[in-house]
Amino acid sequence: MLALLAALASAAYICRAAPAALGPQLRADLGLSETQLGFVFSAFLLGYTVMQAPTGWLADRMRVRTMFGAIAPAKAPCHVDGAKQKQRQARLPRLGL
Repeated sequence: MLALLAALASAAYICRAAPAALGPQLRADLGLSETQLGFVFSAFLLGYTVMQAPTGWLADRMRVRTMFGAIAPAKAPCHVDGAKQKQRQARLPRLGL
């Protein structure tokens, strides 16, 4: 169980950190200024932060395995999107490697 928790925590950290590593590419691809990119990152982190309380509430009321089963499909789009990318730099952080 501890290994599963460590793996999930690592995947969550990578999903939070990957956008920052891709910042320069995002700016170039989307034509954003540094300020606009900052707003994009802030919106991402705000959504992530807002969902911490409901997720914690659910975790208190559900079995651990059920919670992990619910989280895995939610993370799947990140993995699929990362797998479609041609650039190795974009793919590896999202796949958790």
